[in-house]
Amino acid sequence: SMLDPHVLFAPILGDDGRVVDAGNDLANEAACAYLGRPCEEVLGRRIAALFAGEAVDQVLRWCQETLDDERVSHDDVPLTSAVSGEPRWFDVRAVRVGSRVSFTWRDVSERHRAAADLARRERQYRLLADYATDVIVQTGSDSTIEWVSPSVTEVLGWRIDEVVGHRMPDL
Repeated sequence: SMLDPHVLFAPILGDDGRVVDAGNDLANEAACAYLGRPCEEVLGRRIAALFAGEAVDQVLRWCQETLDDERVSHDDVPLTSAVSGEPRWFDVRAVRVGSRVSFTWRDVSERHRAAADLARRERQYRLLADYATDVIVQTGSDSTIEWVSPSVTEVLGWRIDEVVGHRMPDL
C-alpha cells in the first residue's frame, strides 16, 4: 500500500562480515513500476540485477550502514537512474528488520531542480539589486521599508540601516 518504492533486502555477507550483495525478498508495486519490470522479475533478484552503475555500490553501502546503525536517512542523494540513465535525486530511508534491510526511496528530482532554479534566480536577482545604480526599495503593506539596495548610500547619502524599518512617507 506504500506509494514510495519499497524493497526488503536480505544482505549477503562476505568473509569479513561486510555486505557484498543482497537478495530481494519483497518488492511493492511502486518499486516494480519504478524499476520498469513486472514484480515476478524483481522478486528474488540481487541488487546488481535491479540497479545499475553507481547505484549498485551505493545501495550496498546503505545496506551495510543500516546493519551497522539500524537506520539510514539521506536526502537529495544524486544518482543515475537505473531505468533512464539520467541524473536523478533521491530521498532514501532504510531500517534494519532482524537480519533484513527495509529500503524505500523517493525520486525528488523535480524538487531538487526547482530548488536549484530558485537559487539561480536568487543569485541573478542579487546581482541586479546589489549592483543597480538606481535605488530599489521593497516595502511591506504598511509602507515600512523592508529592504533597500546598497545604491541608497551613493544616491541619497543614507546608510541602509538608516532606511530599513522606516515608513516611506516618513522619509
